[in-house]
Amino acid sequence: MSSFLLKPFYLILTVLIFAQMANADDNLKQDFVVSNNSIIKAFASKDEITRLAFQSAVKDVHGIENELDYNVNGKDIFLKIGNSEKPINFFVKTEDEMIYEIILSAKDMPAAQIFIKKQFVTTNSSSQERYSNGVSLELKNRIGKIIEIALSPQKHLGFTIHKKSQNLPSRDKNLDLNLVGEIFGEMLTAQKINIANDTDFTKHLYAEDFMGADDLAVYLTKAKLLPYEECILVRIKDRG
Repeated sequence: MSSFLLKPFYLILTVLIFAQMANADDNLKQDFVVSNNSIIKAFASKDEITRLAFQSAVKDVHGIENELDYNVNGKDIFLKIGNSEKPINFFVKTEDEMIYEIILSAKDMPAAQIFIKKQFVTTNSSSQERYSNGVSLELKNRIGKIIEIALSPQKHLGFTIHKKSQNLPSRDKNLDLNLVGEIFGEMLTAQKINIANDTDFTKHLYAEDFMGADDLAVYLTKAKLLPYEECILVRIKDRG
């Protein structure tokens, strides 16, 4: 562990850091609202302390153990980047199971603050989510992450995404179901299914009607479909 962590005057140093940052100009604050597995590119002070502030407590830091002086204090990381010619790259995992890739470039500036906020999936007010019995809070958090990835499929660390195009049987002959993707990660499998209303009348949807015996959860982006309208169904299973 870095000697920076072991200095007995750390508490005094922390107070001085916050005092210095409180007097810093607003344009030194760098705010990011990002989803899981996002890459965050920011500037760090060459000569002063840089603070990275997260919404959840920091669990792990990987990639800078032998490169930088840094300290983890709850939801914050304090570090000194020095006069590095190359950007510093490392990973941070927080207690809410979010993972961020941080890329810091040295800049001639006073003590800097970098605020990293979690982006929540914004869903239609009529969306529906149903869980099987006995699903824990920890499992619900993992389910929420894989649903987020299914709804906006991009490359995410720890997840594998496969595109599909397969017609599925439907209990309602007026609804067309097409499997358009599968997502694997966090010991879960998610099926992304496109549902199309092939009629001239409105169809009401109920999440429980799409829940299979081995499904942990299902998610519908809409509660009803207008004529020829479409929505997304996500079905989540345990890979174990």
